[in-house]
Order: sequence, then structure tokens, then C-alpha cells
Amino acid sequence: MGKIAFLTRVYNGEPYLRQCVESVLRQTEGNLAYYLCDNGSTDHTRAIIQEYAQKDSRIRPVYFEENLPLASMNLLLKQIYAGDCDYLAVLDGDDWYSPSFAQKGREALERTGAGLFLAGSAFHQAETGEVLGLRSLGTELLLGRDQLAAAFPSLHVFLRTYWGKMLRLSLLREGPLLVDESLYYGSDTIFLLEYLVRCRQVAGTGEILHHYRVHPSSDSGRYSPARFRDDEFQRRRTEELLAELGPVSGENHFFLSLVFLNAAIDTGRLYLNSRLPAEELIRQLEEMFFSSPLEEAWRLVCAQAPAQWEISRMRAVMQEAAGALKGILIPQGAGAALPPWEACLRGAKLLYRLSLFLADPILRGQALTLRCAYARRAGDREEEARAAAELSALLPAKGGLFE
Repeated sequence: MGKIAFLTRVYNGEPYLRQCVESVLRQTEGNLAYYLCDNGSTDHTRAIIQEYAQKDSRIRPVYFEENLPLASMNLLLKQIYAGDCDYLAVLDGDDWYSPSFAQKGREALERTGAGLFLAGSAFHQAETGEVLGLRSLGTELLLGRDQLAAAFPSLHVFLRTYWGKMLRLSLLREGPLLVDESLYYGSDTIFLLEYLVRCRQVAGTGEILHHYRVHPSSDSGRYSPARFRDDEFQRRRTEELLAELGPVSGENHFFLSLVFLNAAIDTGRLYLNSRLPAEELIRQLEEMFFSSPLEEAWRLVCAQAPAQWEISRMRAVMQEAAGALKGILIPQGAGAALPPWEACLRGAKLLYRLSLFLADPILRGQALTLRCAYARRAGDREEEARAAAELSALLPAKGGLFE
């Protein structure tokens, strides 16, 4: 009977940690080791871990003096890989597993020989415990490797995070598989997708065996200047990994475009709501809206599914970005502060780019006017001439701007 390694990393998790720990210790399958890590907490998290470690020898406490979001995961994985366990299950410090999770996961993996077990999750409002929603396969599942690519759109939502699943350590030790510490966002998804291509089979249950606590804010909602680059990397790497399962179908290429647009929408809203300095906001929005992969995904979805809800959501982000840029570039009263002329010119070019995405001739005319003005101030005569020539084609006499 295989032994299960549970892994929980906690940073300032005092309010919920006891429920998390007890949900592991009270599993109906007791052959387990619990790697319980304090990730540099400043509350009483460490004391709670020490208390439980003294009571139950299955707990293997690990203490870090500072919060190491990605490095701590790799350090713990290396310990587990060197240990005596056969399976791995990860649990966030504010979540909990149903008592039968370990037993059902182990039995499914041993019965089928699968490399990955998926269970359903219930999402609870943090303050009240109210169930906000469920994520479930709906039925028992067993997929062979040759079925994984076709099932990918349905599986993807279950492969975004560590929790709610059980992995076979013999496959993880091949390599061994570690987390990409260069990523701020999406490292768990890439880790699991890289693991997926090692699996010959995936098993799952329609039962809800994992419980996730939803907080008003989380790490995924924090600003990082590298976030869109991580979105692009995740899009590119996911397609590379899918290709290891066979030719990437048109359906999967379209699905990945939708996933990428959703990620960009979330990232764009985060940038716009983070009250960034004007130059930083321009730089971040430039990186996003001058991205060739983003343009490709946008054009593909617009062409194949113009009524797709991602289209309207992305349009709203683009319009909000255009409004923010006009607020920066158009002086609001005498003596209004402006970024340096070069940054203003870049902002005007970005506004023009948004006008093309939105197919908005009015916005295009405004952007060209600003490009002319700021190119002149920046001393860029060639840019001024290009913008002026294009603007002249949009004048009412030509019938272009208001037609």
C-alpha cells in the first residue's frame, strides 16, 4: 500500500491552519507523511506547526526564516523526492481535504496505474463559509495518453493549481521535475502541464474532495511588472507541451487563444487598477498591446467567434486603457504635470495601437493628433510627418474620419 506525502506551505495562516492540518491528519488513509512548512510567518503559524508536530510523528516540520514563494516549493520537493513516499498531494494552508481524499486517490492510482488523480473542489467564501461554486468532473474518469489532447479543454481548469489532485512520485522523480523559479505567475500550471505529459493515464472522480477558501485578495491579484511576460510564456509553453501529446488541433489552438486572452484581460485590469506611475503604466501597456501573440489570439477569436464573451471583456479593457492614456496625455488644466516628451510620444503611439484593435476611427484621429504634437516636442520630425500624413487622410474633407 503506497505512502502519501502531503505538502502544505503556510505564510501567516494562523486563522485557518488548524482546520487544514486536521483535515490531513484525519484522513481515512493513515499511511502518510505530512511536510508542513512555515514560510517565514510573522504570526503564530510556527507555534501551531510545532504543537502538531509534537503530537503526531507523521508531521515533518520545515521552517524558513523568510517567505520564499517558489524556492520553498523546490526545497520541499527535493526533500520529498529523497524520501520514502509513493504519491504526492498538495494543500494550501487555508484549505482542507475531505476525510476520504487520500484513500480514494491512492486506490484510483493503484487500481488504474494512472499517474494523476483529479478530484472536485468546493469554493467557500472565507468569512462565512458559504459555498460559492463547485468544480467537478461530474463522473468517474480514466483517460489514456492518446486521449489527453482531445480532452485538454475540459482538463485544463483542473491543471491550473496544485491542490485537489494526487501525483505519482516515481514520475516526478524522473528529471526530477521542479518549479520554474523565474515565473512570478503561473508556475504551478506549468509544473502540472509538464507533469501531465509524463503520464500514461489520468484518473478522476466526480466527488468533491477538496475545499478551497476564497479570499477578497490573493497573491494572484498582486501587481508584478513581469506578469504579462509570464502570461506569454505560459501560452507558448503550454502549446509546446501539448505538441508532445501529438499535433496541436485547431480546437486546442483556439482554446489556448481564449485562455491567453482571459489571462491578458486579468493582467490588464490589474495594471490599470494598481495606480502605477504614468511612465510605468505606459511601459506595461506597451508590452501587452504590442505583443504579437496577443494580436494573433485577438484576431483568431474575433474571426472565429466574434460573439465570444472574451471579445467584449477585452474591448472593455482596451477602452479603459485608452481612457487612462488620454488622462495622461491630455493636460488637465494649466500647469498639469506630464511625463517626459519621449514617454508621451510612446503613450500616443500606444493609443493609436488601441484604436486599431478597436477599429475606432475617432480614437485613431485623437491618437494621431497626439502623436503629431508629442513627436514635435520630442524632436522626432520623421514621426511627426508620418502621423500628420495619416491624419490628413482622416480629415472630414476626405470623408475618412466621420464616414
